[in-house]
Amino acid sequence: MFSSVLFRKIFFPILLIIMVFSITIYFFSVPLIKQTFYEAEEDSARTILDNVFELVKSEYLSIEAYNKSALELYKRQLKNITLIQEAFLKTKYNKYKQGLLTEVEAKRSALEELRTFRYGPGGIDYLWVSDYNSVLISHPDPELHNADFSNVRDVRGALIVPPMVKVALEKKEGYTSYWWRRLGQETHIEKLTYSKHFPEWKWVIGTGVYIDDVEAEVSFRKEKMIEELRQILHGIKIARTGYMYIFDSKKNLIVHPNPNIENTNVSNLLDPVTQKPILEELIEASKKPGHKLYYKWDKPGENGNYIYDKISWVKYFKGFDWYIASSVYIEELNSSAAKLRNLILGVTVIVLLLTIGAAGLVLKKVLVPIRSLSNAAEKVMGGDLSVRCDIEDKDEIGVLAATFNKMISQLNENITDLDRKVSERTDELVTINDQLKQAKEAAEAASRAKTEFLANMSHEIRTPMNAIVGMAELLQETSLSPEQQRYIKALSSAGENLLSIINDILDISKVEAGHLELETVDFELTAVIEKTYEITTHWAHEKGIELTCQMQEELPAQLRGDPVRLNQVLLNLIGNAVKFTEAGEVLVEVKQHHFNPEASVVELLFSVSDTGIGIPSEKMDLIFKSFTQIDASTTRKYGGTGLGLSISKQLVELMGGRIWVESRLGRGSTFYFTAQFAVPTEPVEAISKPSIDAEDLKPLRILLVEDTEDNRLLIQSFLKKTPCQINIAENGEIAVEKFKCDRYDLVLMDMQMPVMDGYTATRKIRKWEQEKGIKATPIVALTAYASKEEVQKSLDAGCDVHLAKPIRKAKLIETLINIPIWMKTS
Repeated sequence: MFSSVLFRKIFFPILLIIMVFSITIYFFSVPLIKQTFYEAEEDSARTILDNVFELVKSEYLSIEAYNKSALELYKRQLKNITLIQEAFLKTKYNKYKQGLLTEVEAKRSALEELRTFRYGPGGIDYLWVSDYNSVLISHPDPELHNADFSNVRDVRGALIVPPMVKVALEKKEGYTSYWWRRLGQETHIEKLTYSKHFPEWKWVIGTGVYIDDVEAEVSFRKEKMIEELRQILHGIKIARTGYMYIFDSKKNLIVHPNPNIENTNVSNLLDPVTQKPILEELIEASKKPGHKLYYKWDKPGENGNYIYDKISWVKYFKGFDWYIASSVYIEELNSSAAKLRNLILGVTVIVLLLTIGAAGLVLKKVLVPIRSLSNAAEKVMGGDLSVRCDIEDKDEIGVLAATFNKMISQLNENITDLDRKVSERTDELVTINDQLKQAKEAAEAASRAKTEFLANMSHEIRTPMNAIVGMAELLQETSLSPEQQRYIKALSSAGENLLSIINDILDISKVEAGHLELETVDFELTAVIEKTYEITTHWAHEKGIELTCQMQEELPAQLRGDPVRLNQVLLNLIGNAVKFTEAGEVLVEVKQHHFNPEASVVELLFSVSDTGIGIPSEKMDLIFKSFTQIDASTTRKYGGTGLGLSISKQLVELMGGRIWVESRLGRGSTFYFTAQFAVPTEPVEAISKPSIDAEDLKPLRILLVEDTEDNRLLIQSFLKKTPCQINIAENGEIAVEKFKCDRYDLVLMDMQMPVMDGYTATRKIRKWEQEKGIKATPIVALTAYASKEEVQKSLDAGCDVHLAKPIRKAKLIETLINIPIWMKTS
């Protein structure tokens, strides 16, 4: 049987397992037995501690019950005395009402008799009367009679009379407490007071009692309880020498078996290992799970020999501010388990020695082939796929070695095939990467072309629009027939609509490119709403629709955000509401949705409701998409590009909010949106704009640089009736030469011109001024590019102010009047 290789490989490991199992049983059973005995002793100590804790708790509840009953007795006595005196006051009040006494006589008589009233042991307790302002209008102490107690505090800093008056006024009657001295004494004692409202004369009457007698009785009962506990705890033993003791948070030993340290403060008693006060460590242990502390301590007769392990269990009783503890040496808890442990250890050592020899033979037989396999695997891991394992045993390890050799051969073949496939795939990825790079460059070129196209379109449309809108504005100032006024008004409205469409197209381009940004300025919400209302109200009146705006009263007056974009969203929503409503009303509401005081951020809820045609439920998801209308017939009847709601959605999301709609077909729609704004922590002073009047315009010599004849005529017409003198330059090159040959107070510079544009001309003028040491002349940029980037580009070139086309007459005159102000602040 022993000649079988497989038998030997199975038999000896089993034998080894038996020996290991025996050793395991020993090392498992000894700690288990030790732990069982130890836990039994621990449970005994904890049970004793819990019993003492419950005993202390029971005594505490008994003392507290006496304390509460005594206080309730005092409260009833105070209330009864006050009710009797209230009846006395009502008697005086009734005599006044019956006409037997005047009110002054009745009050004086009542207050004088109350001052002389005494009750209680020794006649030291009294009543007082206060008005609503905490002035004692009746008090037996001459120093306190008619004294103002509205700000008088007791020795602990608490107000005295105001809380009594407050509880009487709010609840008609009530109890309060404070610290005060007895009549004729200086020592301050806690006093319980009952006060009651006497509304007939707007008085508060009350009385109080000193509660030191109750505390004295409580202290007596507590001392008696401690003495009884001392007798009980001195008789308790844990294990052989363990004991119970009690101390408080001030580290005073209240009960301890050692009479030398009992009733003393042992805060200087240190843990010999940590050098921390031992009672502080016990206090910390009471807060942890298990409530126990391990430490080193000496034994009786071996004072100062701190080498013995000791354990204490500690529980905190909040009622008395006591820490109740039991203490015992750990060796006493382990003494029973130690004897059994030694016996098991001897048997285990003998069995272990008998099995070592057999285990060595089995390990040698098994480990040699395994080590060979391990060495071969390490070489393979290092990249050597030619290595083979030479184990030829016919057992399971031999089969494993043969399988390992086959696996290495197959792995070598797979790597060769993989290298070929990786090379082919790499060539494909290089081709795809080149294609993606070309596609990316084409997309970027298309994006640049789109941006340039939109910018050029804005310039090409705004340039003639400047003349159309401006001339319409000038014609409105002339004497026209009603029919001509209607024509001009229609022309102006069409120009404004076309300008709005241009702005929407530019905004949607910025949205798609991710370049739309919000400004952050301080503004008044009311001003934004009023401006929106002024713009949209005439739209509604033209259709005979009522436009109403309602704002919640508690809205913040001032906000920090982008008022222009907020106005744009409101104009889009109100414009749509008016456009799609034939009769009825449009209601605009603004409410506070949420306020975060810590971050000083408010979220507002805006709603625009109409009684118009409504939106089909299946179309609601489409209305916030670009270039989308409900259907083609709606587009033909009402017009529009379908961009307004898409832009509004993007703006609302940039403002930290969301937009949605509720609608019923044929009944109307309500568009809601939220937006977040910062609330300035300090009020922002409003900047008052001076009124604009053309008569305030000073005589100015102006160089107008403009390549378009219509726009030159427009500017000249705007300033025709002003004291300004205008000189014309058709492009930037002519402007630079004229500027060098003459002196001008102001330059109006178009930025897009042939031959030389306004940017180059401005830079040349600024350079010439610096070379000649001449003070800079104000230059106002005129451009059809209304983007923020173009404004900054003009300022970077040297312009002082930017005006976007189409230019309004009022805006132009305001700019010319305020040029000196802007020059100082720029």
